[in-house]
Amino acid sequence: MRKNFAVITFSLSLSLTICTFTFAQSSNDFLGIKLRPEIQKIVKEIERQAGEKIYAEFVRQEDFQFGSSFISGRGVPVVLIDFRLKNDEQKLKAVIAHELLHLRLRVNNYPTFLFSSTVQTAQGRAIDAEQSNVNDLTGIIEHWIFKPEMKKFGLSAFINLAGDTARSSKQRKG
Repeated sequence: MRKNFAVITFSLSLSLTICTFTFAQSSNDFLGIKLRPEIQKIVKEIERQAGEKIYAEFVRQEDFQFGSSFISGRGVPVVLIDFRLKNDEQKLKAVIAHELLHLRLRVNNYPTFLFSSTVQTAQGRAIDAEQSNVNDLTGIIEHWIFKPEMKKFGLSAFINLAGDTARSSKQRKG
């Protein structure tokens, strides 16, 4: 009985994963919303460069974060959007575009920096002690790179994701 329950649970989970994966694949219907043509072009560019369809889903993000994006270890571009944005279409569109702009940098080999797990600092492994600082700096640089596109698309009016990181850093004096 337990084995059957585990098989049924696994099958249901796999089906939901496949449905979520399929649901997010259309460049003009992304997580249930229609993307503007210029954003659809970015989706197509990412998928062409990566050789994989974008995997996207709604998840719970940290309180200060609306979305995240990365290239998986298998080369799949991934967009994760906070589920609290499902009912705010304008913010949802802005966050999706923002994450797609990050992904476009990744698939076009924009440089990133990751400490090796063997690099040590006085505070411990660099990847533990310093990686978050490097990630913050990378985020500020990337946001400045695509801030003009966010403005051009009119998305900064709904949520100014491209400028908030830099402004916050200035307020904290670096």
